[in-house]
Amino acid sequence: MKRGNALKRLIMIGVALLLLTACGREIHENISEEMVEDTEQIISIFDETIKEDRELSNKEVKTFERYKIKYETKKENPEVYPEGFSEEEIRLYGLTDVMIDDYDRIVTLSSDHEDYETQRDRLYRVIETGKIDK
Repeated sequence: MKRGNALKRLIMIGVALLLLTACGREIHENISEEMVEDTEQIISIFDETIKEDRELSNKEVKTFERYKIKYETKKENPEVYPEGFSEEEIRLYGLTDVMIDDYDRIVTLSSDHEDYETQRDRLYRVIETGKIDK
């Protein structure tokens, strides 16, 4: 049963990413597609847990941890990652990192869901334009 749920979830994420790509989502030239996919996976977890009013699964917690480790390592070790970490990617990572750290507050109170939507919009703005503000 767990495997079926995981497969269903993976298919849903894949379809969502395909739809986002097919709809012509703009990605700033200095942000890697891999980072966009990873960030959208984080957003998807937030969206699902808020909609379903549930706690994070162990896999979702590990996904958050893996995102933070992956991009913090890339940011802090440019000698290991010769392609570098652009200003725009640092900005996207910083906003996503703060959102992950603030998860409990964001999902607990309904009134904080609006704050999440604002943060999510900022993430998409950085993905598209490289900038936080319009």
